[in-house]
This record gives sequence, C-alpha cells and structure tokens, in this order.
Amino acid sequence: MKTSEFVTGSSANVLAVGDVLRSVHLPAAALTARTSFRKLAPSPLGRSGIVVIGRRDVDGSVVLAVTAATVRPHVLRRSAPLTSADLAAWHADIADDQWTIDAHGDPDWRRAVTLVLAEQIRAELS
Repeated sequence: MKTSEFVTGSSANVLAVGDVLRSVHLPAAALTARTSFRKLAPSPLGRSGIVVIGRRDVDGSVVLAVTAATVRPHVLRRSAPLTSADLAAWHADIADDQWTIDAHGDPDWRRAVTLVLAEQIRAELS
C-alpha cells in the first residue's frame, strides 16, 4: 500500500478496530533524496494548518505532498522536475470538499497558501 492511501479522510484511515500498525518500510532512495518542508500552524504544538513536503530523488524524479490543509494526503509524482504548470494543474484537481474545515484555517486560505508553499518547494528542488 502507498503511504498516501493510508489516510482516507478526516480522522479516518484504513485500519479497522483492533488493527495494529507493526512496521513501516521506507525505500533507501527516499532517505538519500533532497527534501523540502513547509508548515504553517497557529501554535508550535498542536494541529497544523498546512503541511507541504517535497522530495527530489537522485534519479531526478519528484514527489510533492500536501496534508493538514486537506482531509487526506494529496500526492504529485513526476519522473522529471516539476514545472509551475504541473503544480498548478495538480493543485486545481484537488476538489473543494478535500480542503480541511476547522478553526485552524478557512479552506480558501488553505487552498491559496498551499499553492504558494508548493511553488516554493518546487523552485527549491528544481
């Protein structure tokens, strides 16, 4: 299972009652890749408003993920560096009902700021 498929919604995941997560396997390439991270939160501890993470592997492939701003992780994978157009198209495909609604940020704010942070990461990893 891909890690992006583990969380299925707000406070929901694929585990059933009584299930236990016993291990997580990470590919070695992911541990040697260049990474970038952006987080906005109303306080240092507690729930984040937006988290965007990017990774560029040694083969040039790129993975970008957004979470906290969305009810489940949304992941963009490309075999080559991302363009601004790639990023904008991926961002536009995240449905309105996928943006988190809570006291830590309005969905419109989350949507707008996520794109800004994702563009920063795209530029940093290019």
